[in-house]
Formats: sequence, C-alpha cells, structure tokens
Amino acid sequence: MVGAQFTYWRDYDRRQRRAMYLKWHLFMPAVTQRFGYFPGARLGWLEEVPRGVVRDWPRY
Repeated sequence: MVGAQFTYWRDYDRRQRRAMYLKWHLFMPAVTQRFGYFPGARLGWLEEVPRGVVRDWPRY
C-alpha cells in the first residue's frame, strides 16, 4: 500500500486552512528552493522530500 499526502487546502478544516496553505504552498517550496530538497526530518515534518515532489504538491 502507498500512502500519499493530499495538499488541496480546501479539504482541510476551515480553522486550519490558512496555516495549511502557508505550509504547503509557501513555506515548503521556499525551503526546498533554498536546500534543493525539503529537509522534513530535520523540521519534524514528514521525511526528506525530493524537490520535484514538493514542486508538484501545490498544484493540486
């Protein structure tokens, strides 16, 4: 089985939408651009995520 995160911000609870939007669509891409990948394990989120994956998530 494969589990995947879905980053469509409108699917999140209304109280969390802004935070989730900022996380997935602004913060993660900015950090990824800086490091060349998303260092999720260091930040306590997810795991190390390749640049292409982080780049694709905000599109959905």
